[in-house]
Amino acid sequence: MKALLVTFSIAIASLTAWGSGAAQAATPGDCSAAPAAGGYPSFCSIPQPPTGVRTAAEFKTAVLDARGAGRSLTRATARMNWSLSPGQAAPFAAQARAEATPPPPMTPPGEAEDFARRAREEATPPPRPH
Repeated sequence: MKALLVTFSIAIASLTAWGSGAAQAATPGDCSAAPAAGGYPSFCSIPQPPTGVRTAAEFKTAVLDARGAGRSLTRATARMNWSLSPGQAAPFAAQARAEATPPPPMTPPGEAEDFARRAREEATPPPRPH
């Protein structure tokens, strides 16, 4: 009910100001002098629009520049493709597999199982909701 009363009084005040020709845009000075009624947000709490935002044409230019740089990089590196000869493939694959092998576990498997068992034994269920 209080919110409806506040909204209604704001609407009446704005219509009265508009009807008298005194309606003007709120400035930051006006906002500091008029706190929000009842803890509700006011029009002064709306943030100012951002400045320095790129226009659509500037975005288009940036996208086209990035695409052009990508195409020129592709053209510049096109002749650098490489492949392994049949004699080099096997040692390369063996080295890659050796580097990809995960390290041994830091703790022995039995130790981790004992820890998990003890944790389950010591755990207590949460209280039941009423």
